[in-house]
Amino acid sequence: MVGSGRRSGPWGPPLLPPPPGSPARQGPAAPAKRFTSEPSHTTRRLAAGVLVLGLVACSGGGGGDDGDASEAPTTTVVRSTAEQVPLAAGDCGNVPRLRVGSALDPATIEPVACTEPHDIEIGAVLDYPAGRDLDFPGTVSVDGYATDQCIERFEAYVGAPYATSTLDVLIVAPDEHGWDEGDRRVACVLYHVDFQQLTQSVAGAGV
Repeated sequence: MVGSGRRSGPWGPPLLPPPPGSPARQGPAAPAKRFTSEPSHTTRRLAAGVLVLGLVACSGGGGGDDGDASEAPTTTVVRSTAEQVPLAAGDCGNVPRLRVGSALDPATIEPVACTEPHDIEIGAVLDYPAGRDLDFPGTVSVDGYATDQCIERFEAYVGAPYATSTLDVLIVAPDEHGWDEGDRRVACVLYHVDFQQLTQSVAGAGV
């Protein structure tokens, strides 16, 4: 898959990432959907950004003097690799506390049959087209590439345009730890924009 430049199947060939040494990207080229605390269909598309799960920047301790917020301890989530947590298009699962935030660790996905109520469905799995000898290009670059690819492939899998669909996209992509181990897997994770559970596969559903 890596460096092939072409893919078979209905999702078509991947877009190539910026060449090494080019300026760092500032975010995904296509807008991702955002939510207010009470999302509505007309307010879901308010800002650009990468949609993923909120699993990072958790402050430690409790009670007593708040102290200097800049010194509060934080926890960084290491994303599990493709070798550790295989994913395939058409897989369904549940994810505790599905939210907009930072990195989605695929280890949090609890597999379930698509005929049962579930939170997410894998819409595609592809590889970031870079060899093992390439240095990590940065989280913004990798996550931005993954988001671009998932939005590009959205309509072919779901059967409805991304901008008008009731579904949105989360990404699975390697962090620096996984990258250094050779992980290049990108996965497109589909979920309902109102965080409602799905009751069947969304492949070709046109929703």
